Amino acid sequence: MKTLKTIFVAAAAMFLGAQALAQSTVPNTFVAVEAATAASVNANFNAVLDLIDDLSDEIDALQAAAPTNLVSGRTYGLINLDIFFEDQQTGDTVNEVVLTNLGGSSADFTFNANGTVSIVDISNEEADLFVDTNGTGAGVSEISSNGDDDITADYVQDGGVIEIPDIGFELYASADGSILIYRNIGQDFSGDDNDERFDLEFGVLVELDLGTSPN
Repeated sequence: MKTLKTIFVAAAAMFLGAQALAQSTVPNTFVAVEAATAASVNANFNAVLDLIDDLSDEIDALQAAAPTNLVSGRTYGLINLDIFFEDQQTGDTVNEVVLTNLGGSSADFTFNANGTVSIVDISNEEADLFVDTNGTGAGVSEISSNGDDDITADYVQDGGVIEIPDIGFELYASADGSILIYRNIGQDFSGDDNDERFDLEFGVLVELDLGTSPN
């Protein structure tokens, strides 16, 4: 019987911890030379098991209430800024150097439970600050605006990183998932005239509360 009591105390301490054990009560107390019945021992074990169940429920509730950075089922609004320098060699008659291009985009991203993201209401605007080296001087182009078709793409989330390979996005989530950010820095050569381009893009996605509307 001494061995059984030792096992009981050790098991209770392991599962409940010292503080929980100190606050718990059991229906039966055993004293020296008193015979313990199976019913009494089982009642004590059942009391401890009930306490473990209560603590487990409390832990589940705390975990459910804790903030999560999972993006599934959430919608975000994107605002980004794109700045690039491009050296455009536009043929024999015109040699134009685009010093700076400023662009911005906006869109809504909804991350679906099936592993896809729906990107809608896409809008782009940009303008050039340029120098034309054939003698016509410098200038600023008119702001151009356009909208793109809606996009549906696959996404994968691993902790605080969300990847959307089809559009080349790698997003980083805040601890509660309410803010996502990304940046792209690159240099490449493109076009028939081997134009050189250096690109810096930065974007922020902020979670939208679609359940409320302004008064």
